[in-house]
Amino acid sequence: MSQEERSEAKAALKAGMEAFRRGDWEGAKQAFQKAVDSQDKGAQLNLGQALERLEDAEGAKRAYQRLIDSGQEPEGSMAKTNLGILLLAEGDLAGAERLFRAAMDSGDKHVRSEAAFNLGAAYVKQRNVTGAKEAYGRAIETANPDTAAEAAVSLGDFLYEVGDPRGARENLERAVSSGHPDWSPKALFDLGVILADQGSVKEAEDSYQRAIDSGHPEWRPLALLNLANVFRRVGEVERARQTYQEAIESGHPYSAAAAQFDLGTLLRDTGDGEGAIEAFRGAIALAHPDISPSAAFTLGQLLEDRGETIGAKDAYKQAISSGHPYFAPQAAVSLGLLLENEGDVEGAKSAFQQAIDSGHPDWSARGMAALGVLLDKTGDIEGAKLAYRRAAESPNKEVAAVVQRRLRSLEGGRPVLGRLLRRRGQK
Repeated sequence: MSQEERSEAKAALKAGMEAFRRGDWEGAKQAFQKAVDSQDKGAQLNLGQALERLEDAEGAKRAYQRLIDSGQEPEGSMAKTNLGILLLAEGDLAGAERLFRAAMDSGDKHVRSEAAFNLGAAYVKQRNVTGAKEAYGRAIETANPDTAAEAAVSLGDFLYEVGDPRGARENLERAVSSGHPDWSPKALFDLGVILADQGSVKEAEDSYQRAIDSGHPEWRPLALLNLANVFRRVGEVERARQTYQEAIESGHPYSAAAAQFDLGTLLRDTGDGEGAIEAFRGAIALAHPDISPSAAFTLGQLLEDRGETIGAKDAYKQAISSGHPYFAPQAAVSLGLLLENEGDVEGAKSAFQQAIDSGHPDWSARGMAALGVLLDKTGDIEGAKLAYRRAAESPNKEVAAVVQRRLRSLEGGRPVLGRLLRRRGQK
């Protein structure tokens, strides 16, 4: 490569990196291609990464393979790892394993550790415990602090999942002892989960508290939430309430909303209805895509139980308007039943239709069944039969069995007694 070519390649590589950093994947691709054309073989690695961002997996694979074939190191081994990840995503586990193992022979310890870590992830996908232990173990042994700590956490979590709590704890404790600023708090949190699941309340409390004390922006709020749940489980209501409040004050997008919701259920279950209403409204206000609709539905239930039907209807409508795939149709069924009890037949029909239109395998069927009951009660026998027939086709066997009995009753002219719907807290 001439001096002029080197200068051109260097300038193109710099331009590509700048484009990559600002998210201009097309600009990065063009600049990296120019660097490659200027005989900078290593730029194939950057080109492959830009092509991945552009969702051109085939182009990325070709770029990585060209770099591998060039024999340039350590870039070639990096390309083997990247190509292995692409093959793994496509389900080619054997091809990915071959590439990761080849990269593990690199003379660069960082490349070796990344390859070993990714091989461990491939074995996790295969549910290969022996392979995962060996690969993650290699990643840990490389002493690359970032990858070693992450590998210890990943192996610990996998071993607990496959029923080896002792091995899980050993690896998580190894990650804790690493003192890594991200993976040590994560390991403390995961240890808390394991210990709580095993009934070791005091040890779980200690592990969660250490995660809290780390001040980590992700794991501190999550540990507060879980610690509050531990206190609640053992009946320490006041400590649970205080810890939920700390999680709320963290401002964490998930933990604050979940703590606000859980505080509401705690207050509801301990008889503080007003406090529960306030907490549920706080959870709704945080606008979490899953928790807020759940809070609106639960608030509707609580207000309905208290006889505050206007507020209950508003809460159910709020859950419906969220469009949540589960809580919106569930709230629509509850709203329909409430309106039916109040004599608002058209309003009830509309609410049940919203549940039906959701297509949810459970609540759509329940909405159809509830509509059938309403039509039956109001004298629209043919409409009721049609609704029952549609509900009978549902994969929900419970609803299907009940509506089939009701359908036979209508067709035979005999009444059927018994509950059709359960209204509370079903998933």
